[in-house]
Amino acid sequence: MTGATKAAESTQHLTLSVGGEEYAIPLGNVRGVIAFEGVEEIPSAPSWVRGLVRFAGVVTPVVDLASRVGLPPPRTHLFSCIVLEYLRREGFFAAIGFLVESVTGVIDLRARDIAPPPSVGGQLQVEFVRGLWTAGKKLLPVLDMDLMLSVDELKTVAALARPFDASFAPKAPSSSPLPSSTSGAKS
Repeated sequence: MTGATKAAESTQHLTLSVGGEEYAIPLGNVRGVIAFEGVEEIPSAPSWVRGLVRFAGVVTPVVDLASRVGLPPPRTHLFSCIVLEYLRREGFFAAIGFLVESVTGVIDLRARDIAPPPSVGGQLQVEFVRGLWTAGKKLLPVLDMDLMLSVDELKTVAALARPFDASFAPKAPSSSPLPSSTSGAKS
């Protein structure tokens, strides 16, 4: 088998932990992964939107992936991160961040090893599942990130970032193990 044949048969996927379970997402639309260091909260946002972050000069909405797929919201910790994606729905395109418990690796998956999604899911909402990758006894749901938000939801979430300008700076997470800095200088 040549390298070109192998590349044609498999695609790289990012593996991540959500709700204590491992999932895979195609790497094609991933534009980066950043450590979760807090977000700028938006009071009027849907409950599954955590807030906004700035990445590469772009203010990006952050969606809590666990909440979005019907799992309990995660507690953030040292390994929590934001997977930055480009989502496309019916001609609309937006940059969105997804909060996950951790990124666990990158794997090559062959299309022929991905079974169709189940018709009924457990806790996970199956409309977001592209298929199930199987290796021995291990099952790894492959999520379809473009289906995470409807077109209207994608437009709504993308619009949340518009009012922010160059002065935007996310707040530190409230659960940070580090004390907040205060100025001890006196005038």
